[in-house]
Amino acid sequence: MKAAQLNELLLQHNKLDAQFTDTEAALLISNSRLEQANEMVDTLSKKNTELIVALEDLYASHVNAEEQLEEKKEAVASLEKEILQMASSVEKKGLSSIEDVEAELSRVTIERNCLREEITSLNDKFEMANALAVMFSF
Repeated sequence: MKAAQLNELLLQHNKLDAQFTDTEAALLISNSRLEQANEMVDTLSKKNTELIVALEDLYASHVNAEEQLEEKKEAVASLEKEILQMASSVEKKGLSSIEDVEAELSRVTIERNCLREEITSLNDKFEMANALAVMFSF
């Protein structure tokens, strides 16, 4: 009877030893996967931080572009007002020659066109910055 019990205990010991080895291997695999996951979390966290900085830079550019756009709009409005005043002044003063008026109007028109081009450029930059900001916000 003791030999049978001893054999049974030996079988149970071998079975438990095999289970322990399997469990130990599974634990090593799990630890390896956990380490890989932690490394991935660190990498993604760093990338997220970089994207946040880039988004903040884009937002600052966006705000700057909006401010410049507003300044240009004010400049255009001022120039348009100046043109109207000049036209009124021309009528009141009766400038000596139509050529002088046309030259002045041409100069102001060129200046206005340049400002409009600059506004268009700033609008394009603003739209690009806004699109990038929207893209990076996801």
